[in-house]
Amino acid sequence: MIVMLVLLGMSALAAGLAPPPQSGDEPPTTSTARTRDHRDLTGGQLVERTIDAQSKRPQTVTVPVGDQLSLRVKSSHTGEIEIPNLGLLQNVTRFDPAHFDILASSKGSHEVKIVGSRHPVGFLEFGDAEKRRGKPAKAQ
Repeated sequence: MIVMLVLLGMSALAAGLAPPPQSGDEPPTTSTARTRDHRDLTGGQLVERTIDAQSKRPQTVTVPVGDQLSLRVKSSHTGEIEIPNLGLLQNVTRFDPAHFDILASSKGSHEVKIVGSRHPVGFLEFGDAEKRRGKPAKAQ
């Protein structure tokens, strides 16, 4: 028992007298993160659009793949707006529109709906940047 106490004391003394390691003493660590295999999404633009949920016909917002969509959905009624294909849901009130920030990362069509309604208030169309870049969206 005494031998163990002596060894413990000597190791504590040695640890206290040793200089702390320098930041360059540790071996470098590297990590490799794999990214998803998408087309180059850099250089996209911010597209800002608004859909009026009380419009008589669904509005279509066309966004080129690689662009970011800042979508607002306004309504004169309190409720929830959903984009089911993207798993998105936001509250909406008369004074506070639903707001979605979406990266158009792949082609597709997505309904924008009021929760509980069978009819969409709008559609999001994500397509080729070359074909869509010059065309204005139909929503505001």
